[in-house]
Amino acid sequence: MNNDISNMNRCRSGVTMSEVLISMMIMGIGVVSLAAIFPASVLRSLQASQLTNSAILSGNAKARIEFDSSIIGNSTWAVQLVSGNSGLNATDPPVKAIIDPFGVFLGMSTSIGSLPRRSGLAAVTKQNVESLAALPDSWSLVREDRLVGAYVIGSYQVTVAAPPAELVNINPRTYSGGGVSNPSYRVVLIDSTGRIATRRTIRSISGSTVSWKDTDPTALVEPDIPFVPVRARIEVRENRYTWMLTVRKRALDSSLAAWTAEADLAVFFNRSYKSADEVSYPAGVYPAPGFDGQYGVAGLDDDLASPLAVDDLKEAGWPGSDDSRTMQFATLPPNLKKGGFLLETGAAIWYRVVNIDTKNSLVLVDRDIVGSNLTIVPMKGVVQVFELGNFAGIQ
Repeated sequence: MNNDISNMNRCRSGVTMSEVLISMMIMGIGVVSLAAIFPASVLRSLQASQLTNSAILSGNAKARIEFDSSIIGNSTWAVQLVSGNSGLNATDPPVKAIIDPFGVFLGMSTSIGSLPRRSGLAAVTKQNVESLAALPDSWSLVREDRLVGAYVIGSYQVTVAAPPAELVNINPRTYSGGGVSNPSYRVVLIDSTGRIATRRTIRSISGSTVSWKDTDPTALVEPDIPFVPVRARIEVRENRYTWMLTVRKRALDSSLAAWTAEADLAVFFNRSYKSADEVSYPAGVYPAPGFDGQYGVAGLDDDLASPLAVDDLKEAGWPGSDDSRTMQFATLPPNLKKGGFLLETGAAIWYRVVNIDTKNSLVLVDRDIVGSNLTIVPMKGVVQVFELGNFAGIQ
């Protein structure tokens, strides 16, 4: 009987310290692996959101240009065509320019490198610029408060619980001359259930009272609220997604009336409007063997001469190789990064950075380089560049 009890006690012995440590190590490896996935997934989600919004803005821009070709058919192009003594027919070199509504509105330099900067608009107001070159649904919350007192029909205003000092720096856009360039604010009014909401454009704030009746008495007034609101969200429009257009244009006859143009659209996220971010840098085309140091496609017998002739001089410039896609700088520009975009202002062409050799100041790009003496502007904040294709019109 005693022997049986002893055997049972031995069977109930616990785990050793080494087993505990090994278990903790295995669990730690799993937890660390899972933790490493989350930042990557957040980054991929952000990139997907940016690419989606960029595609939407690109589609908006293309539809707008197809509907109103005056954006790239501005009469000032005719002056440039005549003064350049080119572009009189389709075989002449194109005349190039940038359509940059936000850059013009903000008073940036009249050109980027050799490319003149144009607005594409007859009247350069903030409202027109935002309507043309920004994504409409870019609103950020300023604050959210309950309403004080009941909404009075016909007053076109509500009073929020926020102290007046919290709203004093909000200067909403109005139709009057002094307010047309102010930021656009809106108030989202919500009922007690939280299921019904509507929005109105804020035109003035007095103390804690928010009004959507413009200071200009001739301006149209947005209608009354069709329900009883109890809460209000004040939001401001932030032009996070904006575009810049590079255009290569030809006149089709000597009268400069008919024209055709190629356009590429660069979409920015939180674009910087500092002149220091538009500095141009000279570059040249690095001759074969290119970025990888091998003629043709590295490691392949491109011309099928023989196994002993892989990557020889006869394969220099072979299609698909990097021999014609390598730029060389005296000193690499700042803000250069893989996946970033470069604007070559001589030909008005965009390139994407594939790889960077910091030791030799080489940059590999995604397409064959046009020209030899290059003027490169590394643009910050470009999410994607879209080739919009060809457009035609009458001047």
